[in-house]
Amino acid sequence: MIPEIKTKRLILNAFNLSDAGTVTKLLKNKKIYENTINIPFPYKKKDAQKWISEHPSLFLNSKAVTFAIRFKDILIGAIDIRLEMNHLRGEIGYWIGFKYWNKGYCSEAAAAVIKYAFEELKLNKIHAQHMAHNVASGFVMQKCGMEYEGYLKQHYVKQGKFIDSVMYGITKESYKKLNT
Repeated sequence: MIPEIKTKRLILNAFNLSDAGTVTKLLKNKKIYENTINIPFPYKKKDAQKWISEHPSLFLNSKAVTFAIRFKDILIGAIDIRLEMNHLRGEIGYWIGFKYWNKGYCSEAAAAVIKYAFEELKLNKIHAQHMAHNVASGFVMQKCGMEYEGYLKQHYVKQGKFIDSVMYGITKESYKKLNT
């Protein structure tokens, strides 16, 4: 079972198929689409149902752990860590519903998932990347102790345009130093 993580304000836990409607409403905002690589637009309920139904298998096969981000039992976003267990590393990705932006929820969730990844999954490194124009996502990574690792020019194609990507990472050793 996907674990539950509690933070000061949030509960991170498994998605249920009953969350599909809320996921669909949150992801209908084009601003989220413009700042993510893998979320389609327009987003449909069948997309949410398919995505949610994949989570248990990915978790059981040690491929990914996907958490719903809930504030006072209200679904506000998602965060996952895609695992590369043969290298003891994981890549974090996240999105938050637009009306919940700039409240620190994403940083709080990311810090909790990083802690879980190092302490429970025994990973050695966590990394993340964001589109160069999405500087807010970079701030989330920095707040969690991640360090700048590189700039990838024209790394993605979205809507026929090349998009640069900025890389961040943190090792277990660096994490321990920050949290002692």
